[in-house]
Amino acid sequence: MDTLIAIHNNLKVGLQWLIIGSAQDTYSIILSEKENKLNSVFRKLNTDDQDEIIEIIEIKQKRYK
Repeated sequence: MDTLIAIHNNLKVGLQWLIIGSAQDTYSIILSEKENKLNSVFRKLNTDDQDEIIEIIEIKQKRYK
């Protein structure tokens, strides 16, 4: 059991998935506070504004390639 808990804690894998091989939240990830805020605000925008934000992020990302 200690090994399962260590895997869960270090790899952020759901215990239910580790034990029985399936879980409803199999693909869940832990987001930072900034990521949660970005996602929350992004969802409130209309589709055109969401597309514009994606373009801006892609422009910013190209600076680091």
